[in-house]
Amino acid sequence: MLAACASSPSKPPPARKPDPVIETRTEVRTVCPPEVTAPLAPRPEPAAGAELTGNELGMAWLGAILSRLGLVEGRVHDAAEACK
Repeated sequence: MLAACASSPSKPPPARKPDPVIETRTEVRTVCPPEVTAPLAPRPEPAAGAELTGNELGMAWLGAILSRLGLVEGRVHDAAEACK
């Protein structure tokens, strides 16, 4: 008889329980802040007889500000549409 067989236990060791299974779930939700979903106020209309006058640099600055405002307004509108 082999020495290893002579010293082995008569009963096999108990079976190990399987390792626990960890399940991970990921949920993606679009959450929009109220600032994005709130309706924009209507654009103000100039009063009758209103005049805008200024030098070339001042009017160029005003035009750039109004252009930027239009871009920001467009982004807010697009973000609100993405929240639907």
